[in-house]
Amino acid sequence: MLARPPPGFRTIDERGVEILWLMQIPLYGQQDAGAIWNRTYNEYVTDGKGPLAFERCSNDPCVYGKRSRSSSRTKTCTRTTS
Repeated sequence: MLARPPPGFRTIDERGVEILWLMQIPLYGQQDAGAIWNRTYNEYVTDGKGPLAFERCSNDPCVYGKRSRSSSRTKTCTRTTS
């Protein structure tokens, strides 16, 4: 996991390249916090009861779409990363 330095730390190196920190351990929560968040998000957006009611893409589990009732085109799409 990469993170940008907090305020007060250098953000650009001497070559003008942005500095990113490689996190050795999760910053927040458990080691599997990302998977837990993704599972929770998936349950929320694919619930079918609320206004979201997205369908999870079978080719990429981080992509969600919604088809309009009048056509086969995707009406809305959201992408998550875990």
